[in-house]
Amino acid sequence: MKSLDLTYLEREAENAGITLRAYREVTSTNDLFLADTDADVIVASGQTAGRGTRGRGYVCPTGYGVYFSVRLRKANASPDFLRAVTPMCGVSLAAAVREKTGKNARLKWINDLYLSGKKIAGILCEYNGTDIICGVGLNLFLSEETARVPGAGGLFSDGETPPEHTAEDIVLGAVRGILRGADSPEKCIDTYRELLLPEYRQYAVLRLNPDFTLTVRDSDGRELTLDSPV
Repeated sequence: MKSLDLTYLEREAENAGITLRAYREVTSTNDLFLADTDADVIVASGQTAGRGTRGRGYVCPTGYGVYFSVRLRKANASPDFLRAVTPMCGVSLAAAVREKTGKNARLKWINDLYLSGKKIAGILCEYNGTDIICGVGLNLFLSEETARVPGAGGLFSDGETPPEHTAEDIVLGAVRGILRGADSPEKCIDTYRELLLPEYRQYAVLRLNPDFTLTVRDSDGRELTLDSPV
């Protein structure tokens, strides 16, 4: 695939009043923030130590995806606020993908973006008491390494040539959405519900609750309420 235009990203972000730092490859965009930086956004074409939820590794081959983190400065954020941040990021990412590509990207509770039954993006939000770091990893194309991950997909198929700056504009659109939603992330509940895939692993989804927990029925007919990771 064509390399990300890092200069374009930084210039367009600056024009929007956003301080963005772009790199070809980093260990982890979230980790750069957690190690302290004055930027609003960090973007990279690859990560050597990408992380998913619950400490799982996340495959981030350089040149096949885009990986970015947004800092939300929120001291003493409430648990309800924190629960809503990940879904708000998902809505912002899905909206940017749909707007720039016309593709029917959907959300799988709570932090994954799917296209045609395949996971194309994951979200990891981390909080240190003063800043919420919202990390996003989006597969633009499948590499040989990513293709070995069960259920993984890419936004674009082999041989597909997206218009110039499509990937960069998806990042910028998602970033703007996240920053706009930062004051009241819970307001995305209706949009999130509309974008939510109807299945969740082995459970039957019954309802998405106002606090973004998910009520499901297991194979024994029991109702369970699943909480969202932050």
